[in-house]
Amino acid sequence: MSVQSSPEVVASRAALRRAELFRSAFDHAPVGIGLVSAQQTWLAANRELCRLLARAEPDLVGRGVLEPVVSEDRAELLRLFRHARQRCAAEPGPDGRAEPEREEPEAEVRCLVEGERRT
Repeated sequence: MSVQSSPEVVASRAALRRAELFRSAFDHAPVGIGLVSAQQTWLAANRELCRLLARAEPDLVGRGVLEPVVSEDRAELLRLFRHARQRCAAEPGPDGRAEPEREEPEAEVRCLVEGERRT
């Protein structure tokens, strides 16, 4: 006798698998990746970002993202955050309509950290 899963169980398993894939890619990425809140505090940081910032993840989480950024790059980082918020607010949702602004948008932001210089 075979047991068939309900659509909810199938969807739940698929969501769990996507979360596991994301977490694995995040943790093992060869580049520094951080998740940042709308309030510009660290939510999470992968190993490579922690190495670049010379800080452990618990030392970053909850702190402002500008703390480890050299002062001359702070204005550019803030500009990138504003741009990311606008972009996230304008992204179409699953139904094709623009979603309202999210409380914690995700965005790719690259910046220099202390000890690194532009080439």
